[in-house]
Amino acid sequence: MNEGQNAKSYYAYIFGNPCDPMSYYKTSIKPEFGVGNILCAIYATGAGTHPDKFSEELEGYIADALMSGISQPQTGETVVFMRY
Repeated sequence: MNEGQNAKSYYAYIFGNPCDPMSYYKTSIKPEFGVGNILCAIYATGAGTHPDKFSEELEGYIADALMSGISQPQTGETVVFMRY
């Protein structure tokens, strides 16, 4: 396994299917949002411009965030960020 292969980064949601890694672009800025009706960003594994293939858990968090308007998960490390 290459060093950094499983490192997490912030990825801004740009457009398209929210469960498609190609809809996100790596950013160096940590999101500071928590509640809203717009998907803002995710914190996911990846070493390139786009994150790695999403786990079922991350896809579930994305779905929960889109339905509730609240960043997910609500306890522990936030991995899906929402905003107004």
